[in-house]
Amino acid sequence: MSKRVVAFVLALAALGGAPAAAQPLDPCTALDRPWAEAARALTGRWQVHNDAGAATVRGMTMPMGPQPPVDSEITFDGEILQLTTLGADMEGPFTLQRADDGPDWNLTPGPQAQVTEAMRERMLDDEELGVVIGCAANEVPRLQVNTTFMFEGVTLDMTVHLFVLGDDLMYGAGVWRGGGVVGRRIVRLTRDGGAS
Repeated sequence: MSKRVVAFVLALAALGGAPAAAQPLDPCTALDRPWAEAARALTGRWQVHNDAGAATVRGMTMPMGPQPPVDSEITFDGEILQLTTLGADMEGPFTLQRADDGPDWNLTPGPQAQVTEAMRERMLDDEELGVVIGCAANEVPRLQVNTTFMFEGVTLDMTVHLFVLGDDLMYGAGVWRGGGVVGRRIVRLTRDGGAS
């Protein structure tokens, strides 16, 4: 078992549970439930963790350190699942679109990807996620955010992919592009008071 998997399992234990154990929303069977049930299990207060990342400008890749967690809230109106960050520069709301029926995701950066070694070391690949949750990563609910925002006068297009690993944890990555910059960052959502 890799160091990344061990570290991730320890972080899950700090959240108060083990992977896929006695959680109201079992990620491996969540797609068998009506979507509204799974969506309701995700509503409430969360913290968004923007972990290690990298920004590439004019062919040069620079590391980006983790950011402090951002308090957030997920709401569901019976049709649309939305995330609103509380007191952050980008408040939203951001629509969390279902991506279960799309092509499989692979969050592991390839050998040519412009990421830092720190990011590559912290990113779990599909196989490692499967070990943690007990089923293939692409068999759990997947949510995607697509949005555009302004940063220092530059319009950036952002996409975030999240694997739902339970009703207290989501894991994935975000990519944003614009103004000659491409940024990538590991993204986690945990319930308030979760492991940072």
